[in-house]
Amino acid sequence: MQQMTSRERVQTAFAHREPDKPPRRAPGLAPALCQRLIAETGATDVAAFFRSDFRAIAYRPPDALPDFARYYQRVETPHYFEYGSEYQAEWGVATVPAGYYHFGGPLFPMRNLSSLAELDAYPFPDYVRDWGHDHFEAEVTRLHDQGYYVCGPVNRTFQTAWMLTGREKLFQDAAFNAPFVDALFERIYQVNERMAERCAQAGVDAIAFGDDIGMQDRLMISPEWYRTWIKPGHARLIAAARAVNPDIQVMFHSDGDIHQVITDLIEVGVTVLTTVQPESMDPLEIKRRYGAHLSLGGTFGVQSLLPFGTPDEIRAEVRRQAAVMGVGGGFFVSPANTCEPEVPVANVIALYDTIDALACDSSEKSIR
Repeated sequence: MQQMTSRERVQTAFAHREPDKPPRRAPGLAPALCQRLIAETGATDVAAFFRSDFRAIAYRPPDALPDFARYYQRVETPHYFEYGSEYQAEWGVATVPAGYYHFGGPLFPMRNLSSLAELDAYPFPDYVRDWGHDHFEAEVTRLHDQGYYVCGPVNRTFQTAWMLTGREKLFQDAAFNAPFVDALFERIYQVNERMAERCAQAGVDAIAFGDDIGMQDRLMISPEWYRTWIKPGHARLIAAARAVNPDIQVMFHSDGDIHQVITDLIEVGVTVLTTVQPESMDPLEIKRRYGAHLSLGGTFGVQSLLPFGTPDEIRAEVRRQAAVMGVGGGFFVSPANTCEPEVPVANVIALYDTIDALACDSSEKSIR
């Protein structure tokens, strides 16, 4: 088979046809592991080093955030605001250092809010109005010209809501102060719709968003709670993107066991699960049940195989998954989540180098 460009490879896989080799998405590396990668290999660009077929555009943050100080009055816990952190500074969520590697915890700016008037006064972000995105079209064109498949970012729904209020308060308010939760989600829905629409206008191949709704062995919320509060927001942001480009792919991430709502995700228009966490769901079973509707990735465990396996075991697992998950396309290679400091650099390299070996095997077969 003739070698494809990265974009052709991903497009073929996502169209449920078999490409020249499985596409690969760059791993997320914890800062300590990234530093080891640099020290051991000299690599400074993770996506380039691992030859990722995917690239992404990003909003440029404004020069200054709104003043969220009034929401942290009498808070004595040391905290800080950081763009690009797990906890969204632009929404007013502060990060509390945990003292262990890069980990931290959130402080909830709406923990004491309960009225619609308080919500109306809150400085919600407006990415399209206030953040930089005039570079989007040129960036997408540049990356397409280089042969890459381009993704555009959309904000989270459920995670944004609970990071603002705290999980317990969000669930309590849903039961006892539903108008507040309705209004909160409506504001989040509106932000996400505008982001999805803007990315589609820029010409990205896919929009990518996540909502961690799964725990290790079950959903974090009931399926009914998902359908009431979260699913409408997912449907609206996807519809906003598809109003611009009906063929745009929709990539969704959640850790854990989310099998109870996979059909709901398909219904709202998700076409790619970027994480099928193997410690929580069987990737082969998800492929069997949903492979006609979904492309699947994130099937290599960061709690099991990657930190504790050997390079040979990882190479064998890549070959095993490619032989089954890759049948009929709809499969790409990536870790299930961020690789933490316990993961050896050699293991991550083995994961990605094996893809090239698969391509060589395929070429040899076609010659024969």
